[in-house]
Amino acid sequence: MNAFNGFYARGSGSGAEWATDGETNNFYLQVECPELVRVWRVALRGRDSNTQRIYNWNIQGSTDGENFSVIFTPPNPTYLGNTVQYFLIETSEKYNYYRLFCLEA
Repeated sequence: MNAFNGFYARGSGSGAEWATDGETNNFYLQVECPELVRVWRVALRGRDSNTQRIYNWNIQGSTDGENFSVIFTPPNPTYLGNTVQYFLIETSEKYNYYRLFCLEA
């Protein structure tokens, strides 16, 4: 819930930040839009505390939820720390599935 709803509460457990259960590579967060849309910018942030950071990642899009294309790759490493960062997506393609694919954290 905390990954996509735009609300954020400090702390752990229900209503706080999201985290994987020990996964540190090849995991993702995915959202499905009801219609094809073009995403031109994303805002991302990492965890509040700790030194756990996602640092090798990309943004992918798909029209079927199975075959994804990389639409944004930041310079590696680009750490997702505890402040919001904005990234411009330069594509004219429309997708209804988008995901943040994390290669290494």
